[in-house]
Amino acid sequence: MIKKALLFIITAATALLSQADRMDSRWGVASHPVRKGWEYEMHEKMFDGIRECGINNLRVDMDWPAINPKPGIYNFSMYDEVIWAAKSRGLSWLGIMTGGLWGKENAYNCRKRWLDYLEATSMRYLGNVEEWEVINEADWGSWRRLFDNDFEKLGAEYGKLLKDAYPAIKKGNPNVRVLFTGIADMYSKFIEAAFKQGIENSFDAMNVHRYYGPQAPELDFTAAFENVRNLMKKYGIDKPVWVTETGSNTAPLQPATVAGIPLALKKLGIDPDAGELAIFEDRPENYFTNYMYDYTGYMFPNAKDFIRIRLSDIERLDAQKAKAILLPADGTFPRKYLGALRKYLSKGGTVVIPAQVPFKNEFVQSKENIFNLKYGNTNELKNFRLGVATGGGSLPKKFSSGYEPGEEFPELSPSGVYSSTYLTTDNLGPKDKFIPIFCAVHNGKKYPLGGIYKLGGDLNGNIITFPGPINSGGSENYQAKLLPRYMITILSCGVEKIFTYSYHSNARESDSEGHFGITRYDLSPKPAWRAYKNIIEMLGEKSVPVLKRDNEICLANWTRDDGKNVFAIWSLNEYKQTKVDVSIEGKILEMKNHVGGNVNIPSGNNFTMNLTSAMTFIVGPENIYYKRK
Repeated sequence: MIKKALLFIITAATALLSQADRMDSRWGVASHPVRKGWEYEMHEKMFDGIRECGINNLRVDMDWPAINPKPGIYNFSMYDEVIWAAKSRGLSWLGIMTGGLWGKENAYNCRKRWLDYLEATSMRYLGNVEEWEVINEADWGSWRRLFDNDFEKLGAEYGKLLKDAYPAIKKGNPNVRVLFTGIADMYSKFIEAAFKQGIENSFDAMNVHRYYGPQAPELDFTAAFENVRNLMKKYGIDKPVWVTETGSNTAPLQPATVAGIPLALKKLGIDPDAGELAIFEDRPENYFTNYMYDYTGYMFPNAKDFIRIRLSDIERLDAQKAKAILLPADGTFPRKYLGALRKYLSKGGTVVIPAQVPFKNEFVQSKENIFNLKYGNTNELKNFRLGVATGGGSLPKKFSSGYEPGEEFPELSPSGVYSSTYLTTDNLGPKDKFIPIFCAVHNGKKYPLGGIYKLGGDLNGNIITFPGPINSGGSENYQAKLLPRYMITILSCGVEKIFTYSYHSNARESDSEGHFGITRYDLSPKPAWRAYKNIIEMLGEKSVPVLKRDNEICLANWTRDDGKNVFAIWSLNEYKQTKVDVSIEGKILEMKNHVGGNVNIPSGNNFTMNLTSAMTFIVGPENIYYKRK
């Protein structure tokens, strides 16, 4: 009771300090500290880590059913406790006013009760919560289904809802800022449909979300942001833009995949630990087996070594020595080498595809020397006598239980979260055989989620494949390399505040949602935590980076709050190095890598750098120039 009372007797000086922090700090993070079983039990330790990282803003759901379980009844006790813990550490709080109640009850069909909840909650935290977001991703998920995927109708209804929400929140506290819903799709028709409702005076900041995996944020966000800005200008909306969710997840490969591939190899007489596996390390083609995911290390921890090959090596590869080739976990493969892969299979080789529909997507080098992900089709499946079907009808979108090992894999105990994309025998030839590794069982029918295609005839080799979409956005190291890239890109567009999603990875299983955090389940920092701390130190609170892209090379510069010039340089390609001769004017005071580690300062003002997607920061010079070697 004392803590609760203290929350509402905060001194004027403390309240003013909090408001100053809110106005000055642009760095934020999403978390779930008021949800038991998620982060409530560790919220104080988590808040300490957030402050140590240099982050000042929290974005948190203020769950309507928890706060207002019955009409006229409010229970703020848990929120009082957690907000007090945050405020006592100097953390500002962005509250999300949620829109779902019980069952089919929601903000649209229980409008009066919902508006009462907005007013009561805003009033409760007068002086302590200064920003409110009106529903998270109102253009996505269950809201889409509520309006039968009619984005224009959904956007129009949200616009009307926002016009009611704004005065209700302001009545509770006239000094707060009200945010538009966090837009999940920056190209959605939802946005313009909402703007058409005349809502220019019904929110104080625009709000968007954008997530990253293989695509380059430097290309993606700039174009998406321009689309949103153009719509705002069209409807006379002059508001700051916040990004309240961005990031990438580090979910591991599915447990059944990690366990199933070594067992499948052994079934084919291939010893994973005896140096019989080939992996790609092809820098000129930017093609690596461990691209983004680094999966061979934990899938084959006892492997003595791997046979390291380039794509051009496939055609002449000895299938008796390199008995299996491991493709990247994202399932990509360049189409121009498919013929070479067929030749390798015809020699009795084995190809392992850990995830995704085989041979559907590829990275293609553009005229600008950038490797972009190109989405393809399933035409190649027949050529390799593979079959894939995507669930529909009565099948769920995802399987999370009800698995059975294949008859030839009784030792496998399948687990994980898989999509309902499954393997079929539709394209098998008369001399081919399909061996399920494990299946999902639904309504008495088995759906193979992993299997071996033992191919006869002209191919005479094997393909081990798991066709479901990969749940991961990359390894922890890949996440750390991406973070400063999207932070600089987003801020260079003029975004006012940015929140990474999320601070804590709250799941121990392999689903993607629980692995977006910059810390692990036990709150130990991932490399991305250090990358975030470093980018905060490098950019400060006020500097706006100027980002220039020269084909695959990116160079950003800004003047930090302490008056020092900072430059950041990197390549859009993950592995293919770009060698440049660098010349500087002035003196280098320090150089840092993407996670804040010291980089040796070259002697003299002219030196050579090998650029990759891992950013290098150079502090001090007046100017930097480079020339490709």
